[in-house]
Amino acid sequence: MDGNITLGMMMSISYIIGQLSGPIGQVIGFAQSLQDAKISLERLNEVQNKEDEEQPITTKSMLSQKKKPSVWKTYASATMALNAIMSLKT
Repeated sequence: MDGNITLGMMMSISYIIGQLSGPIGQVIGFAQSLQDAKISLERLNEVQNKEDEEQPITTKSMLSQKKKPSVWKTYASATMALNAIMSLKT
């Protein structure tokens, strides 16, 4: 052979390269997944280690201030609205 490549040799090379590209792609995908997991874990640690922005509000402290929480006001408004709708139906 004087530097020529036959069709069979070319097909063999193509087959071998094709067989190698799958596992190489899997290794690259695994490396990307590993990087994503590392970044996610770092972010979760940041969020978990942050201090709370709001202080917890207890019902007892609200009642001692004689103020209804906004959730109760919303519930009362929704109840009034539902009662008004029900009275229109009858």
